[in-house]
Amino acid sequence: MKLEIEILQREYENVLSGYAALLTFRFVNLCVKAEPAALLPAAIMVKGEEKKLEEVAQVGVKSDDQMDVYPFHEDLIMPIGKAVMEIHPEFKQSLETIHVETQNKDMKFLRLTMPEVNGDRRDVLNTGVEAFFNEAKTQSDQSKAKYLQRLAKEIYELPKDEMDEARSQFDMVYDNHVRMIGHLVDEKKQEIEEAYQRYLQKKQEAESLQQEQADAEGREVTTQMRMEY
Repeated sequence: MKLEIEILQREYENVLSGYAALLTFRFVNLCVKAEPAALLPAAIMVKGEEKKLEEVAQVGVKSDDQMDVYPFHEDLIMPIGKAVMEIHPEFKQSLETIHVETQNKDMKFLRLTMPEVNGDRRDVLNTGVEAFFNEAKTQSDQSKAKYLQRLAKEIYELPKDEMDEARSQFDMVYDNHVRMIGHLVDEKKQEIEEAYQRYLQKKQEAESLQQEQADAEGREVTTQMRMEY
């Protein structure tokens, strides 16, 4: 294969990889689980200067649906909370305190809790997944057309079998990319569905407990009435 064709193919692969990386980042920001990467866009204003989160705090994952933000100074809590609110208003924020044994003092930090995936949120998340996928697919299709045009200028003097091989290589790159982003979609939808099922199970357990308590109170009232008579 001509060197120019190999270089063009690598460039094409890098472009498609960029689309896949952007799609992955967007899916992370359709928050179901607690993922620190979702906080990367946060811009914290400190004395009029914009800072990245990693410059002013550390982030730790507490559980599947919670992560904690430990500021380097307590005065940074409010700016951090404001910055998080701007990019993820759906997060529940709470101010927590932890005792640091080595320093023998209490330290305040920000706890972020992901919203439950109820029916409405499930629909919103799945709509977002489809929208981001369609955009990535459209970009990929447009890039394919563009690079096939560039490829045609490089192979027009080659023998037919070499022309067919070059086109086949570019088609394979595209097909592999589409399969990969399709897999990303399937994974994200599965994540959303699992979170929705956990929400339904939790709701059912709460309703069952409430019913059991109501039944117990009803039996107690009936017993008391019988005793009175």
